[in-house]
Amino acid sequence: MKKIMASIASNLSTTQANLAAAQASLANIVAGVAALDTLIQSFESGSTSELNPTDQAALNSIVAQSAALAAQAASINTAAPAPPASPSGVKPSGS
Repeated sequence: MKKIMASIASNLSTTQANLAAAQASLANIVAGVAALDTLIQSFESGSTSELNPTDQAALNSIVAQSAALAAQAASINTAAPAPPASPSGVKPSGS
């Protein structure tokens, strides 16, 4: 019984760390999107019909930051984990 509880405690700790890392990653993405929204609004309100070098540099920066956010979002594993194997001698519930 102590082995099972130790295993559960270890797995819980690992799971909590994984969830905290995922939460931090998602918070970074949300912050990045908000920052890009601000840049886009600033770009839209201050730009004329022609792009000058400063506008082009700002646009290039927005595109690069957008690509980085998309890559970060794509790297998040959204697949549900497989259920763990039953320990030997333990039958799954319902059997």
